Formats: sequence, structure tokens, C-alpha cells
Amino acid sequence: MKSSVKFILAAALTVLGAVSLTAQPTPKIVVIDFQKAYEGYWDTAIQQAKLNDYAEQAKKQAEPLVKDRADLITKYQELAAKVTGDPTITAAAKAEAEKQGADLRKRIQDKEADLQLLSKNTNDVAANTIANYRGTTIPLITEAAKKIAQQKGANMLIDRSNNNNFGTSSFLWLDSAYTDITEEVLKSLNAGHPTAAAPLAPLAPVAPVPAGTMVKPAASDSAAPSVVFPAPKAP
Repeated sequence: MKSSVKFILAAALTVLGAVSLTAQPTPKIVVIDFQKAYEGYWDTAIQQAKLNDYAEQAKKQAEPLVKDRADLITKYQELAAKVTGDPTITAAAKAEAEKQGADLRKRIQDKEADLQLLSKNTNDVAANTIANYRGTTIPLITEAAKKIAQQKGANMLIDRSNNNNFGTSSFLWLDSAYTDITEEVLKSLNAGHPTAAAPLAPLAPVAPVPAGTMVKPAASDSAAPSVVFPAPKAP
């Protein structure tokens, strides 16, 4: 009797398993290159142009700061050369020169701090702009892709770009036979809008000043230096 019950239970489980398996839909996959869709979306080019303009404005704001800093360094170096090159300098003159040198060092540090703040603010604004744009654009592209995938009778939509910046799933390898709907998604999204002549890179952070001009503020002097005029960083 017990063996009969076990046989019936086993048979029931087998039937249930078969029903469960047949209830699963047959996979039909379409793929999208999400990075290509994002770069080719009509508004991405516009937003990138705005970021580029913002970067140029920041560079123009930085130019007078960089020039002022360079001028201060030149004055500091000239004062140092005058003091160290004159063996007959009096103690009073040396003390006055040291005072002027300390003032110049402070002004140089202030300019460096201003440049650092400008750099941080510029990149913070750029980062927030990019995050906000992606926050609205990625769901929009995803919804358009999902709609086209459903129209094709697909039940799986996979991003083949392998770009983790978009927060979408990706596969290391996909058979090229799977239907790629990227171009159809772009055609749907860009209908009625001018598109860029060539694909643009995803919106990227901007740097406000040319390389080599940004320096960290020098550490403040905790005590009077034993040697007057420590050389500041070159611009």
C-alpha cells in the first residue's frame, strides 16, 4: 500500500513538473545596443553641446585666475632673487622682504584655492546634469525598445552594449542571429527631430581649465620658515 502511494505521488509530481515546464513561454529574444541608442538619440547631441559651452565658460572664468597666479609667482621669485642675491642686505630690509614674501605666498594660495573651487563646482554641475539627463533618457529609451520588442512578439530584451553606465543588464556573448532592434528604436525616438551627423560619446564630465594649470592649495605655514622665500609651484 505504501509503495502504491509513493508511486502515485511520484507520478503526480512528474505530471505537475511537465505542466510547469510547458507553461513557460518559448524564449524569443531581441537585442539592443543601448549605448548606440543613447548616443544616437536626438537630444543627446543637444545636451552634449550645452555641456561643451559650459566648459568653455568655466575656462574663461579660470583664465584671469591663472594669469593672476602666474603674475604673483613671478613677483615672488623676483623678490626672492633680490634678497638672496644681495649679501649686503640689512636685517630690516630682509624682514620687510620676508613680510612681503609671506603676503605673496598667501595670495598665491588664495588663487589656487579659487581655481580648485571653480574646478569642483564645474564638475559637480556637469555630473548632476549628466545624472539628471540619464535619469529621464534611459527609461524613455527602455520603454521605446520594450514597445518595439513586444510588437515583434519577443518576450526577452537584452542590451548587447556591455556598458555598465546605463544600469541595464548585459550578456558577455549573444548569437548574432538574434534580432537587433536598435535602429528601429532610434527611428521611433528620433522621428521629427534632427539627428547628429555622427554618433556622439555619452555625456562626459568637463574640465574647466587646461591641463597643468590646476594645482592643490599649498599647506599654510605653521611657523615662520627658517629660509625666506620657499619656491612656490610653477604655473
